[in-house]
Amino acid sequence: QAGLNTLGMTLTGIGAVTVAGLGSAIKTFSGFEEQMKNVQSVMQGSQKDYEILSEYAKTLGKDTVFSSREAAQALYYLASAGLSVSDQMKVANSVLQVATATQYVLSRSADLVITTMNAFRLDVTDAGRVVDVFAKSSALGQLNMERLSYALPLAASKANELGWSLEQTVSWLGLLVDSGLRSEMAGARLRDMLNELLNPSAKAKEALAMAQAKLVENPE
Repeated sequence: QAGLNTLGMTLTGIGAVTVAGLGSAIKTFSGFEEQMKNVQSVMQGSQKDYEILSEYAKTLGKDTVFSSREAAQALYYLASAGLSVSDQMKVANSVLQVATATQYVLSRSADLVITTMNAFRLDVTDAGRVVDVFAKSSALGQLNMERLSYALPLAASKANELGWSLEQTVSWLGLLVDSGLRSEMAGARLRDMLNELLNPSAKAKEALAMAQAKLVENPE
């Protein structure tokens, strides 16, 4: 009788674990499906395109350190930017590389890459260049992906307007952060500096005019 009771308790425990595991799997799948529906709501493509992306996200969930749900979240940002299915997959591969190398959230990595590409008017083919700059910044200084996500969007548009490259902009932000400024302050400080160059104050204009006048008077 005692043996039967023990066997019954063991089987009950196994059943509970099985049900719990099944419930977790169902919940994960449900989360994935929900994320992919979000992708479908913003993507520009057919039902077939949606199915291709869905299978791609599942593959990423199997072959990378990220889950299929996380992959779907990243695809949402890429689809929101109006990228085609093929371009989404190209950019996603680059995003995966930098997110893995820097151990940063995949969806936020995708958002930062897209935001940066838009600000600097870069093409899909530049995605690899963008993530290389991010990975180098994270490896060589204190300007990691988390800090970049706060600092870079503040200064990127002004930097591009002034003709600065992504590399120049990130380098300056890195110097400011390494000097002790918080990422948001570094981004705001660089934005203000660039804005001053684009729209010099009356005092700066006066000083520039005086310098130019001196050059005319003393050309040597």
